[in-house]
Amino acid sequence: KYSETVRVRATGSEDRPVTFKAMTGERVDFDGDHRKLTVGFAINSKQHLRFDGLYFKMFGNKGWESIFNVFDSQHVQFTRCFMNGATGAGNSPQFLRTHNCKDVLMQNCVIASGFQGTYFTQSTDLRIENNVFLRNLICPILNSGGEPKGVVIRNNIFVDSIPSKVQVHLFELGGIDQYVFDNNCFYLRLPDAERRPFLFYGKGPGRLSMGEYEKLKGDTRSVFAYPQFRITKDKEPKDRTGKKIKFLADWLAGQRDIDFPDLFTLHSELMKRDVGLQPEVFRDFHFNK
Repeated sequence: KYSETVRVRATGSEDRPVTFKAMTGERVDFDGDHRKLTVGFAINSKQHLRFDGLYFKMFGNKGWESIFNVFDSQHVQFTRCFMNGATGAGNSPQFLRTHNCKDVLMQNCVIASGFQGTYFTQSTDLRIENNVFLRNLICPILNSGGEPKGVVIRNNIFVDSIPSKVQVHLFELGGIDQYVFDNNCFYLRLPDAERRPFLFYGKGPGRLSMGEYEKLKGDTRSVFAYPQFRITKDKEPKDRTGKKIKFLADWLAGQRDIDFPDLFTLHSELMKRDVGLQPEVFRDFHFNK
């Protein structure tokens, strides 16, 4: 267990990347000390970095600071990391912020109850793949301050935000042509036509449903369904009044000890299409259950 902000001072090379990784069979937890810390890793002007198998909880929210603050960097990968923002009072930060970065991969990560999921500005060649965005406060993916280039958003599960934000868009993106949405699952509180999850600002067309987006950009192979997370199998959770919880993500977000296997999908179509977390890449993990 670590309670600190790591300021990365070394840079790697293509054949020798600098790697922060949990040892096989071990678990590494970063604790924000009751929201006192707002950044897990501060990265500036670095190349060829890898972050793998790390857990984060109890980090606080301060402006646009994030668990990973990445500026002016290239060839950076974030894999199998888990941020659980629902572990105490107060708001958690974003998971990942990039500014003026190139070639960034975020894969097989979980962002639960984050303020935003990811926030990027003036960045190119971003790949967001096989992640679970679980009931974040507002947007799973936000772009601001300039249109990025080459953003691929594929094989993810996006769970709607908190109930009070149901009228707020889930994706806030500058432009429209530089994004590829492919083979993602959306678990929404409202039908797509009513929810209209996209806001493409600037040169973009504004607020859109997925149906409207596909009329402009073509088929995205999107699935709108409850992803049947493993933790909810054979469960019918109830609220404090004894009423059945209809939107199961509201119950999920309150589970403080939730871990990767809990969020493996049991939905046959999603499993067939490789949507969500990939269980086979976690075989060397030490889980808390």
